[in-house]
Amino acid sequence: MSIKDLLKDSDKIDKISKLAFDVVDTDQSGYIDRNELENIMGSIAVEMDFDGVNKEDVEEIIKELDIDEDGRRG
Repeated sequence: MSIKDLLKDSDKIDKISKLAFDVVDTDQSGYIDRNELENIMGSIAVEMDFDGVNKEDVEEIIKELDIDEDGRRG
């Protein structure tokens, strides 16, 4: 199956999204909290060879994604 085929299959996209979410949601709460986001962003920074993420960056991301303003994203 090619990426183009995958992108046409909403069930597969949903499954991949859930698997990726579960990797980031290390405490299995069903939400991505600040610590989990900071950890994954730090890992991405290392892999992509750019400056590490700081608390302000994480707060800005949470602010953008936190629809109900509870400090996490589900």
